[in-house]
Amino acid sequence: MDNHGKLDFLFLFNMAATVDLNKLRLSIGCINVNSMNVSTIGSRNAKSFIKVEGITYFKHDILLVSDLRLKNKEPEIKKMFGLNKNESYKLYANSSIESRGVAIAIKRKIAHEVIENFSSVDQNIILLKIKIKGVLCTLGSIYGPNENNPGFFISLKQRILNWNLPFIIGGDFNTILDQSLGEFNFDRIGDGRVPNLRNSVVLNNWIAEGDCFDPFRALYPEQKEISYVPFRIAREGVPYGKTRLDFFLVGEDIINLVSKVKYEENLVLISTTKW
Repeated sequence: MDNHGKLDFLFLFNMAATVDLNKLRLSIGCINVNSMNVSTIGSRNAKSFIKVEGITYFKHDILLVSDLRLKNKEPEIKKMFGLNKNESYKLYANSSIESRGVAIAIKRKIAHEVIENFSSVDQNIILLKIKIKGVLCTLGSIYGPNENNPGFFISLKQRILNWNLPFIIGGDFNTILDQSLGEFNFDRIGDGRVPNLRNSVVLNNWIAEGDCFDPFRALYPEQKEISYVPFRIAREGVPYGKTRLDFFLVGEDIINLVSKVKYEENLVLISTTKW
């Protein structure tokens, strides 16, 4: 990625899907703006312009972004998304404090109408009930809690089900879906517990009900994959396990239309959905 600018601060994964729904074709990228030293877009000394250039480099039609921490820089960051050398985006953000924060960015040249915007008080969820080229659906960017908080995901699920639309949500869920032990866990490399196990249980129960799917695991049931490499060292001096904290969840209207999911190296996730 050295020839493509400084992208070492991005976690990313790629998902490619083919969906024939009114011949609407969209590429969707999901990016956690995170690194060891500069983890946000909006905070002081965050090199905001460089990050926006990196995030928009691949020119996805839609970007799901987490960990922005925009605070009072939201107007400035929105302008950067709208005016940069790569692509002009309309940014819908839920980020007005110095922690957390999520957003959805949509290319300005893509005709769309936001029917309803749900932004959680904790600034870990933004959901758009949106009409894109005449197709009504739900898009969501998620930043899961760092602690066990099953109510967070129960509320998220209920909100999505109440809208009763085809949905694609993505982000850093801060948990993994595979609860297997040791080397049999396909969402983790190395030792350690399932991060925030109770949250994982809620998500797995939702998937078991048959109206929510992890498209990567549906396509590759036994492929080991990670999206997060921790910088911390456990008390015993052993590194924390590498985990697949970042993923998409899609509705039953979408899952059979997904053709490919790929996590890329260099901490860059690119997800493409043809819909």
